[in-house]
Amino acid sequence: MNNNINKALADIASCGHTVIILSGIDITSKNFIGSDVDILINKRSERAVYEKLKDHKFLLKRLEGGVSRGICKQDSIYGYLDIDNGRSPCDDLKKVNNFLKSKYSSAGLHYLDGVDLYVYKLAKYSSCGYIRSYEQINRLKALYSHLNHNRKNDIEELITELFKKDNLALELHKNIKIGNGVGEKFVALRQKERNKSRIIFKGGLGPKAHKFLFKISILIDRIRYRSFFSLPYIAIVGNDGSGKSSRLDDIIKRYYKFDPLVMDMKPKSPYFVLWLRYRNYLIGLGKEINEKGKNYQKFLWSIARKIFEIFDYIDRLYRYYLVKFYCNSGYCTGFFERYVTDRLRGEFTGIHGDQVPIEAHFPMPDGFVLLDVSERESLRRKPLDGHSYYELNCKRENYLSLIKQMSRYKIVSTHQSPEEVTDEIMSIYFDWAITKQQTKYKYSFPLVWDSNKQRNVIGKKADRVQEKIF
Repeated sequence: MNNNINKALADIASCGHTVIILSGIDITSKNFIGSDVDILINKRSERAVYEKLKDHKFLLKRLEGGVSRGICKQDSIYGYLDIDNGRSPCDDLKKVNNFLKSKYSSAGLHYLDGVDLYVYKLAKYSSCGYIRSYEQINRLKALYSHLNHNRKNDIEELITELFKKDNLALELHKNIKIGNGVGEKFVALRQKERNKSRIIFKGGLGPKAHKFLFKISILIDRIRYRSFFSLPYIAIVGNDGSGKSSRLDDIIKRYYKFDPLVMDMKPKSPYFVLWLRYRNYLIGLGKEINEKGKNYQKFLWSIARKIFEIFDYIDRLYRYYLVKFYCNSGYCTGFFERYVTDRLRGEFTGIHGDQVPIEAHFPMPDGFVLLDVSERESLRRKPLDGHSYYELNCKRENYLSLIKQMSRYKIVSTHQSPEEVTDEIMSIYFDWAITKQQTKYKYSFPLVWDSNKQRNVIGKKADRVQEKIF
């Protein structure tokens, strides 16, 4: 896997750029280890580095703090290359980066020695909070313990020069030096502090993503680097019991380095809290009017429900553009759980229904992945939902006919292990992301729905009523 990263870095260095390897190598043999590599580059080399990584079929995405990530794939194994331009918002790390860039200023690949590597990780783990587990502290201790007396003195001189007194980096160094360690609490506190600055966190939007000034900075950044970072936003759809939610949960856990943003598109899960508060009450009121109301009440409700349906539409539209905004900015990989396809496939608003539902005018994602599950497997997984084999068969056939009207789709069979389904979804996403980033007009990538194709909706109208809709 590291062979791809090695080739890309060698290519970048051969073009006269300075590349400082920060992590992911053995400092003695200079060989790459693992699948994660961090590098430091000059700001002026940034665009050229991105171009080279695109040439080597890397998926590019943004991270926080002036860092970008290149992701490559070989034989279903992913490698991650984090590119730091030295403009960290963390003062300690910025000082270390400036020191490293002045020390390793000539063109080519540069490898940190033990002292520089120790001081870099000291700042990264403590002051910036870029730490995932206590094991990283243990490895830092091991690095320090293997240095001789003179090299340890060099560390003392360097941290005295770079860091202020009584800061977190010095506190961490002091505990490592005396062999006490810092404990799990230190790691948890640094992680908590770091999480405050996250844009994408555990499949949702992090605290920083909601800040207005940050959104403005993203718009400016998109103008400067729009040719590099635009990522797809795709919909995961399928029949009941196909495993949509569980596969997306698995993506969040196992593919966290992709920063997945998962948006639930079910109408009964609105984004705006105020609308959520009144929505269920209105649906219950409408049901009561339809069952017991007088004719004039039913007439008034038929008009009112159209207005409320527009509110649902606006709420889902906001969710769509929220994901689109952050994907086109390169900060996340976007996934919609379900989509408006539930109604387009033939489940309209009621038994009598709308033959042209409002969702027919909803914007499309960049692609659809249909999790195709057999009717018997759906019944086995959802025994309490009250579905019949005939109903599930009709829904499945309607989905298959609808999805083939889309210009970009993949059908994934669920007759394999859950982990294999997840891996196939991410492989499809990676391939579409590479295609989008290689496309000249990145924001003209959405799929086309050819609704003019012949398509027959099968099944009983009574089976097409969705729950919790107007």
